[in-house]
Amino acid sequence: MIFFITVLRSLAAMLITNSHYVGVYPTDLIANGGLLGDILFFAVSGFCLCNPKNSFPKWYGKRILRIYPQIILITVLYLILGIYKWGSHTALGWFVYPTAFNFISCIMLLYIPLYFLMKSPEIKRHIELVFLAVLLLQLVSYILFIDKTVYNVDSVGRWFIYFIFFESMLMGAYFRLNLDKYRDKNKLINWFLLAGSAVVYFASKTLFSKFGGGSYYICKFLISMFCLPCFGLSSAVSAESTESLKGCLHGSKRYSSFCLKLRLRFMLCK
Repeated sequence: MIFFITVLRSLAAMLITNSHYVGVYPTDLIANGGLLGDILFFAVSGFCLCNPKNSFPKWYGKRILRIYPQIILITVLYLILGIYKWGSHTALGWFVYPTAFNFISCIMLLYIPLYFLMKSPEIKRHIELVFLAVLLLQLVSYILFIDKTVYNVDSVGRWFIYFIFFESMLMGAYFRLNLDKYRDKNKLINWFLLAGSAVVYFASKTLFSKFGGGSYYICKFLISMFCLPCFGLSSAVSAESTESLKGCLHGSKRYSSFCLKLRLRFMLCK
């Protein structure tokens, strides 16, 4: 696995974890960025899965075996502990679809169109057009079906979020298919795109709370554009620096021991 993908996964995990610290920070405004973490995860999936080799049943079965054992284990544990209440879902709802985790229901569904699109060489050559088509469909759906008086851009449990997640997957696939064009090129424009999209994204959320309307769609568009500079900057690390960092992280027994102690302490304090 390309090491910068691990870096992006780590960044996504930190953003999502941070967004769940509502009530922990002095102000809940700091507990933010969960949606940005989600789209990075979907973008990484698109990057890693844009060249499917197997038949769909075998390919999709591999995704199921990779994801569902942990989901079933955690769900059973939470039901036993009383964190989840059995009556709120059927057995099918708990363990198959949609499960207790909205992220899982989204990604298991979006794997399907991703596979069939990426199996077509012709479509892969014009992936930018596919992205624009999905963006246009999103805009039409927004105009015709979305209640614009309610802010729900961060609500992963609503169907409209599928658009932004699939756009993120396409962004990741686009970067993989054009890796030589972007990799190891730490262009200044990537920093401006990353900082600018993040600033305007959070600003548009604030604007919506006051004025409503079009700032909702601005949010959606900007978070879809957030992925590309993230990939560009993270992949700009040279091969020598990557190997050096990897050696530091995985070769130090003291570092590993510290991380294990920290993780155990965190679990015991929860």
